[in-house]
Amino acid sequence: MTEKQVRVGIKVAQMTGLYNEGMRDAWLEADRLGFDTGWLHDHLLNQNDLSAPEEEGWTILTALLALTKQIRGGLLVTSNTFRAPGLLAKMATTIDRISNGRCLVGLGAGWMEAEHEQYGIPLPPLKDRVRMLDEACQV
Repeated sequence: MTEKQVRVGIKVAQMTGLYNEGMRDAWLEADRLGFDTGWLHDHLLNQNDLSAPEEEGWTILTALLALTKQIRGGLLVTSNTFRAPGLLAKMATTIDRISNGRCLVGLGAGWMEAEHEQYGIPLPPLKDRVRMLDEACQV
């Protein structure tokens, strides 16, 4: 019979918009306790208040993985429309090297119209975004 393993992770979204001690401390404690994964989100605008600040998730992920020792981490979910697939692959491999192989990548098709409008990023129709997502997964 095969043993089933339970994996435990945390999601500490940057809903205050800013990297802070609480977020850092939560990741450090989860790392100390042996949690498997830690997650942030990939939004360019603050989800609680569109006029409030929001720091970039991949940058925060880099800081947190550099501070921790064993927890694996990523973003739930990286918007495929925000970054070219080759650039994202380069970012992820760099962070993976910094963290000694602990970077996880979750990809999605993107959806929040306001983010795309404010940052001048095209938001193609869903059918096209799904095709782009498939392409990005191959990269």
